[in-house]
Amino acid sequence: MKEVRVLSLFRIDLTQLPSSLHFLSNLRTLCLHRCRTLKDITILGELKKLQILSLVDCGILVFPKEMMQLTDLRMLNLVDSRILGPRNVISSLSRLEYLCMRIILWGSEGVDGGRRNACLSELKHLSCLRALQLQLSHSCLPSEDVSFENHTRYDISIGSRPGHYGEKKTSRRLKLYKIKGPDMVKCFSKLLKTTEVLALGRLRDTKHFVYELDCDGFPQLKYLYISRSDGMQYIMNTMEMKWVDPPHSAFPLLEGLKLRCLKQLEAVCHGPIPMGCFANLRDLIIEECNSLKYIIWLPTTQARESVLVFPQLGSLKLERLPNLINFYSTGTSGSQEPCSSFFNQVALPGLELLYLVSMDDVKTVRDYQDPGLVQLEVLEIFDCGVEELVANENGLEEVPIFLFPRLTSLKLTKLYQLKRFYRDKYSLGCPLLETLAVCNCDEVELLLQEKSLESEVDKQPLFLIEKLQVLHNLKQLIVRNCSSVKEVIQVEGRVGETLPQLTIMYLENLPMLTHLSGFGPFLQNLHSLQVSKCGKLINLVSPSMAKTLVQLEELTVSYCDEVKEIVENEGGEATDDKIVFTKLKKLKLHFLPNLKSFCSARYTFIFPCLTEMQVKRCPEMEIFCKGDSITQRLEKVLMSDHRPCWEIDLNTTIQKMFMETHPKEEDSKEEIPDEENAEEWNSKEQHPKVQDSVEEDTKEEDSERGESGSLEQRSS
Repeated sequence: MKEVRVLSLFRIDLTQLPSSLHFLSNLRTLCLHRCRTLKDITILGELKKLQILSLVDCGILVFPKEMMQLTDLRMLNLVDSRILGPRNVISSLSRLEYLCMRIILWGSEGVDGGRRNACLSELKHLSCLRALQLQLSHSCLPSEDVSFENHTRYDISIGSRPGHYGEKKTSRRLKLYKIKGPDMVKCFSKLLKTTEVLALGRLRDTKHFVYELDCDGFPQLKYLYISRSDGMQYIMNTMEMKWVDPPHSAFPLLEGLKLRCLKQLEAVCHGPIPMGCFANLRDLIIEECNSLKYIIWLPTTQARESVLVFPQLGSLKLERLPNLINFYSTGTSGSQEPCSSFFNQVALPGLELLYLVSMDDVKTVRDYQDPGLVQLEVLEIFDCGVEELVANENGLEEVPIFLFPRLTSLKLTKLYQLKRFYRDKYSLGCPLLETLAVCNCDEVELLLQEKSLESEVDKQPLFLIEKLQVLHNLKQLIVRNCSSVKEVIQVEGRVGETLPQLTIMYLENLPMLTHLSGFGPFLQNLHSLQVSKCGKLINLVSPSMAKTLVQLEELTVSYCDEVKEIVENEGGEATDDKIVFTKLKKLKLHFLPNLKSFCSARYTFIFPCLTEMQVKRCPEMEIFCKGDSITQRLEKVLMSDHRPCWEIDLNTTIQKMFMETHPKEEDSKEEIPDEENAEEWNSKEQHPKVQDSVEEDTKEEDSERGESGSLEQRSS
């Protein structure tokens, strides 16, 4: 037993460690985990060679004076254990290098109830300490400034359980909850100069963050998180720091800044910004700050062509800021008229991700003359007052060129005032754009229009493109809930121009959409086509368009009340022409009350890969097509009540389904109670079990729309 060096006990039901433990004289590591009934650990003082002691989730432990004999202890882990004991026990562990304590019952500084309890100030005597993790209550605040100058790592939380803020990238973290500003300066001023992560919740009595807490400007800070601190007016206010000459740089290493629920915050920076300030900032998130009008407020009347405030900023998210007007202001008062452009000559040369959410006062994103966002990869605007993305404030007549060479995703949602990208002619370049989603934009009538710059623009589209090749990388096109859209795309009819990467198209709730003819040249690589709630749509595609759908794998048409057929009958005598859906695997026709057939012309339809077909709530569909339908792999068609149906071939199956929902008049005549109720009875017969199954069908449709809707959800 003397040679045992490592002992681990888990969930041992003991109140006192056995005395025989002292025979393990060479024990180096002892782990006691979740021994919640354990009270007396006095015997541990006999293990003088112990180097690692881990007491995790062991209830309330009394730290006896005998622990002072563990002079070779290097690591002490007391996570989720409540520790009671006299002072100087912890400080006597002179060789301790790693200390982790959470949810402990240390005393406050001074004398508690007639006894001198252990307190935070003892840790300054641990000269070998290199790593410290503490979670303490407010009562454990030190009476003097705490400093751990020799530490390479520390993680200290006061007043709440620690969150996760840059954990993988930083080694010095300080998290304070419900601490008064003066107490922060008194107890942690030295740590504020060395910490890399600072997280503050419900900070009290602090109005100007930098000026009041650290005039040195937090020289080592990399991540700053402030939430629910109602008195905060500015993060940095150089107007209150005129005594510094020259003004020093604040936040020189700051990479991430997140501000949330600061009710009185008026600006992030107020006054001239010193050189080097925010020079390394990469991520800026501001949420629910109701008084915020500007990010930067520079009280100056000097005209400047552009303001480079955050040269390394890569991600900007601004959400639920109802009074935010512009990114920066140069007026002497915050009440001046807002500029038309949100960024208003602010240069953000490294910006890659831009999210603007719920900001009613933002009317345009940038001006024609503002510095370009050439590095932008993702742009999402949600529920804002935006009327156009780019403004022409000075009324210039030249044709501008807007280049977004790295933009891959553009999502515009709930922009009820949005009419256009730019009010006049322009040239747009988005060679890497993969996803375009436009949802709940009621003023948009035409989404995309290809037009040469020499031609007159008769209808102002949302996006005007000179050549279709500028969107040659587009993979997903999503248009939903746009009440005025009559056409999705218009082209000038140039032969050979396509969207070769377009594989997913989702059109939903477009009540004014009448046709998809503009998509003719762009469907040959489409994998998934979903069309829903397009009330004026009569048919989906022409025969020539259908023949281009050689890559289509899934086709869904639902809730389109006027659709009579999927493939249009262009008139003329029947032909023996073939239309082959080479890769189509799933065909779903749901809630189409006027659908008569898939196609009323005499084409032969061939579906070599079709394995799943659903026909639900299509009461007028009598036949699949007038020609032949060849489905080598299809074995069933799911009906409205989810029952499978199959009879010889697809046409025979659809006919049987129609007959089951439309019984012959002579078979049902005796059941009609009287002439007055005949109409009501016929309605019930044509749509049997509607009340019993409609809820189940609706849930299924919602699930299907959810899968498609995930394509246009935000990245937040």
